[in-house]
Amino acid sequence: MKKYFKNIINKLPVVLLLAAIVFINSCSKDSDGSNFSKPGEPVFSAISIDSGANGALVYVVGTGLGDMRSIIFTSQNVPALITPTLNTSTSVVFRVPDTAYGGKQNIVLTNSLGKSITVPFKVLAFATVSSVSPSTDFITNSVITLNGVNLGDVTAVKLTGTSDVATIVSKTKKQLVIKMPSTTKSRSTLDITNATGTSTTTQEFVSVANARVVYDDALQNGFQSWSWGVDNINFSNTSETMCGSYSMNAGWTGGWGGLQFGGGSIDLTGMNYLTFYVKGSAADQKYQVWLDWGPTTVITVPKNVWTYYKFKLSDFAPGKTSVGTFIVQIQGDPVSGNLWDDIMFVK
Repeated sequence: MKKYFKNIINKLPVVLLLAAIVFINSCSKDSDGSNFSKPGEPVFSAISIDSGANGALVYVVGTGLGDMRSIIFTSQNVPALITPTLNTSTSVVFRVPDTAYGGKQNIVLTNSLGKSITVPFKVLAFATVSSVSPSTDFITNSVITLNGVNLGDVTAVKLTGTSDVATIVSKTKKQLVIKMPSTTKSRSTLDITNATGTSTTTQEFVSVANARVVYDDALQNGFQSWSWGVDNINFSNTSETMCGSYSMNAGWTGGWGGLQFGGGSIDLTGMNYLTFYVKGSAADQKYQVWLDWGPTTVITVPKNVWTYYKFKLSDFAPGKTSVGTFIVQIQGDPVSGNLWDDIMFVK
């Protein structure tokens, strides 16, 4: 038994050990079997951590800490859950609320007599982006919505490694709407600063203005439609777009029909990727994609959703230095038309 407690003592941090000792020795049980310590004149002595993320375990140690009735994180007055069995006259144990706002603030603990202690604390709640709409492609003044957590106190958004700052249009804890800046950078993540600090998105954003384009709001760089089995191509569709004002609605009419955009000229020097968006039709559909009638790559486009495709040119078209024709051929009979946007080559 002595050896067991010696091992515990060696492993526990000093403050956690103190909390464990006072919890064992000072609490008593009332008639219903729960731990109860009478309220007193609360005095703060120590805290296990002075900063932590949502969900972090916190030990507050002192005297007169019995019968705490509220624990409040003062930024936006967010309450923490109280567990009476973990509240003694000398310690209170709780977690940083999942809804706590980031940054320096206080934790205010109040007992049943209305007496309180105030403890400085910093909630580590970096901004995190889980999804982006409508797309990660952008032009100057594109309005993009970032969905995630800890976005309500964001003060700045800029392209990583630049001084190109986005305009914040609106913000809530789970959603940030921004207007993208002009930039000379081709691809970039975003640095997002809030009360906790600066975090960087995992998503990469692509400047259409700095790409070499087959189609954005129209066919570019000399490309023309030489398609077959695809009628009534609408290059100015406004029903849904990923970036800019228009997308392309391709009305497939024949089996093994193809979108063929030829007569163009794009220098691929310095370009690393072929990218585009497709919204599938009423069923999943396979297509083969290639440049200048070279090697083909087969893609499966899921039904009824926009999907982003990004191909590394060194794998997709190894050794290719220029392109004059972009082809997409349906495999089999079409179900119905689909939408395309931002067919382009990116650094």
